Amino acid sequence: PNNKTNRAASGQGSIGSADGRWEARLTLGYDEAPAAQNAKIYGASQKEVKRKLTEKLRQLDTNTYIADDKRTVAQYLDAWFTEFIEPTQKPYTVTTYRGIIKNHLKPHLGAVRLCDLTTEQVQKMVRQLVNDAIAENHKKILTVLNSALEQAVKTQTIQRNPAKYAKLPSVRVKDIHPLSPAEIVSFVAAAQDSTYYAPLMCCLFLGCEGEALGLAWEHIDFENSKAIICQQLQKDKSKNGKFYIQQGTKNGQSRILDVPDFLLEILQDERQRQMRAHLAAGPAWQNTWGLCFTDAIGQCINPHTLWANFKRIAASIGLPDARVHDLRHTSATLALINGDDVKTVQATWATLPPHLPCSAMSTPVKDEAGQCKQDAAIFYRQRKKRHKNTPGKRKPAGGKIMPKKQF
Repeated sequence: PNNKTNRAASGQGSIGSADGRWEARLTLGYDEAPAAQNAKIYGASQKEVKRKLTEKLRQLDTNTYIADDKRTVAQYLDAWFTEFIEPTQKPYTVTTYRGIIKNHLKPHLGAVRLCDLTTEQVQKMVRQLVNDAIAENHKKILTVLNSALEQAVKTQTIQRNPAKYAKLPSVRVKDIHPLSPAEIVSFVAAAQDSTYYAPLMCCLFLGCEGEALGLAWEHIDFENSKAIICQQLQKDKSKNGKFYIQQGTKNGQSRILDVPDFLLEILQDERQRQMRAHLAAGPAWQNTWGLCFTDAIGQCINPHTLWANFKRIAASIGLPDARVHDLRHTSATLALINGDDVKTVQATWATLPPHLPCSAMSTPVKDEAGQCKQDAAIFYRQRKKRHKNTPGKRKPAGGKIMPKKQF
């Protein structure tokens, strides 16, 4: 007699079709009743269900089985954001992540069950983002998703991270164009009469961006010609969000910078101007953070206002495409030209101008860079003298500047 049977061995699961789908059932164990604890696996084809069943059996054999999480991706992202992002991240990061989850991840993947999410679905989302002209943000969006799913792997919510192997399309990085020595001189001359002359000079000669408007008087050491860059001015990205001071810099490290003598004079004049404004404003004065750069009643300066003025000044000297970020690289470039080693520049500015060789710069270029700083100092003193001789202008009572470092 034929003793062969088509029945699967005990514990190996069974496969059948129902309701137009293929289904596999797998016994995971028994409870105290005892009653069988079964897992159901569905797929569009018998081959797909077999593959899934084989994977589940492998997990059971290796003691790595994780029950399918029936939550949707949207539900998991909400839980992850509440538990792991809001309590631990900076306000700006929290607002950014909230917006990415709401505006991008949920619309594309929110309805998919977490246990069913595949790399192909993630890749499709990336392609749609690029087609929708969101190419400049797709890297950040994928980073948020990858971080959320990596946490799910660590907490044994899912076996593997389906976003890990999604591919980003290549995007051309914008070229960086530090100002040449001649352009620096032109920029300083054009900015002389700007209301935002002092913060723009700090951006140019200290390599600051958002940190410039967060610079406080307590961080300026006039006696030793030093400035401590340790905080930023930021604004809550939510509707009607307010400005706040974020401790720390973008890379999390404070920087101590040498301040040129003529920039110290600019800061001294700015402090005297602010003291006069404080007296004029009286009880309306609002500079509770002790910032170096404020408006007439002590309110912080909106970064967008400063950047708009920078763009206007840059356009007036023939640089309509210049960006504020270029000033940071300009400052790093000047440091390299003046002989600072590459590691120091990278540590101080967290950047290295890509167009410069690591070897020492030529003598003519060094001389030109040194001359541009001297010209900047001359322009400032001429501006100061002109304001001094203008009727109705009060002479700023500048304090004594300790000569330290000459250019």
